[in-house]
Amino acid sequence: MRTKLPVILSEAKDPKLAAPQSSLGSFGAAAPQDDGVRTGPQDDASRGVDIAKARLKLESLQGREYWRSLEELLDTDDFREHLHREFRVPIDSGVDRRQLLTLMGASIALAGLTGCTRQPTERIYPYVKAPEELVPGEPLYYATAQLHQGYARGVLAKSYEGRPIKVDGNELHPASLGGSDVFIQGYILNMYDPDRSQTLTERGQIKPWSALLAEIKLVLEQERARRGSGLRFLTTTVTSPTLQAQIAAVLAELPEAKWIAWEPAGCENVFAGTKLAFGEELQPVYLFDKADVVLSLEADFLGSGPSMPRYVHDFVSRRRGESMNRLYAVESTPTLTGARADHRRPLSPATAPSATRSISSRRCARAASLRRCRAPTNGSTAPHTSRTWSACAARATTRCRRATTRIRSCTRAAPAA
Repeated sequence: MRTKLPVILSEAKDPKLAAPQSSLGSFGAAAPQDDGVRTGPQDDASRGVDIAKARLKLESLQGREYWRSLEELLDTDDFREHLHREFRVPIDSGVDRRQLLTLMGASIALAGLTGCTRQPTERIYPYVKAPEELVPGEPLYYATAQLHQGYARGVLAKSYEGRPIKVDGNELHPASLGGSDVFIQGYILNMYDPDRSQTLTERGQIKPWSALLAEIKLVLEQERARRGSGLRFLTTTVTSPTLQAQIAAVLAELPEAKWIAWEPAGCENVFAGTKLAFGEELQPVYLFDKADVVLSLEADFLGSGPSMPRYVHDFVSRRRGESMNRLYAVESTPTLTGARADHRRPLSPATAPSATRSISSRRCARAASLRRCRAPTNGSTAPHTSRTWSACAARATTRCRRATTRIRSCTRAAPAA
């Protein structure tokens, strides 16, 4: 099939816009110089391109043929010389290879001058009374805790000569069991953050602790007359019994004051669900090591959350051996839990509630679920619909002797205004 490629060619009619005449080659630049640089205007007339030959070339094309310029289409000598040039230099760069190497050498020489700067003298002194456990070159491990969404997770901090360098999970702590996540691994960066506050400041002015305590005392004295109506406490999620008791004592003395607990990515949806189920806001704790079947509904328990290291440990413990558990995941966004699931069903957020109701109703009707999930006898394949998938999930959760995820214990959530 004969194909004509449309070409739009224009010539400058205004003599002021016409390019100055010079000795130009056919590739749109001046003839090659010793330094390999080409300069000159880029219009078709000055490049020496024969428009008539270009049109004849286009008419003689058979099938599809691609070209990026008229010089490439006509396969001029100057184009072939530019194509096979050993060191390709931009046509309008204005800098030849010699000048480029000169500038690079000067830059390297100037950069080397910075190494001639005399650094300040630093002295190393031995310990007058060395710590008993400290041995230079040997690491020390300290058991501490890392807060995540208000919940403490046991970690071990590895340090050399008093400088922590690594944080990992503590095998003896029930919240981590030696596991960690990105938040635990990045916890060490908070200590070496250059923007971390070193002192107390007020409007840019450094203040001592005594000034802060005096200001707090003054505000409390003023609010006692108003029963704390103008006082607000803003904190993150608080799970410490001691701190909760202290805040409760202040609120008892100032009943009009309010305590507001806020998290950037909190668990308000979890608290709302437990309030509907149990009548109060609770934090569920799941026993994945005792669950034969796990049904995850928009819950990434293997990728996020304060209990994620413990949940991963418990879940993986049932993936070994003969009594391996099974994981079903229903989610609208790809997560680590969905990637690890044996059966994953992607659904839009609008259809997730209906899928949950469908699984719940089919779980109650066990007999009907088993009939729908039985393999077809006529040799045909079962349709992969949401109804069939939910029936399979309902059958699996029904046949499980234990609940899909059983609540071990619940802790009260921090009160919020």
